[in-house]
Amino acid sequence: MSRTHQPCSDCGSSDALIINDDGSTKCFSCGTYTKADKYRGNTQLEPQFLKGVVRDIVDRCLNTEVCQRY
Repeated sequence: MSRTHQPCSDCGSSDALIINDDGSTKCFSCGTYTKADKYRGNTQLEPQFLKGVVRDIVDRCLNTEVCQRY
C-alpha cells in the first residue's frame, strides 16, 4: 500500500511526497522521482504514528479508554 502525504527531503514540502509499494517515490511539489533501487532491501517501511494527548470527547460521549483504543 502506498504511503501518501509524506515529507520531501528534496524541496522541504511537508506532505507532497508519495512512497509507492515498490519503494519508489514521487514528489508532487518539486517533481522529483526516485527509482526503487535507492530503497532496495528496504521496501518494508516503518509505520509512523501520530503523537498527542488522549482524552474524552464529551460531544460524542466517548471516554478516554475508547479514544485510546482507536
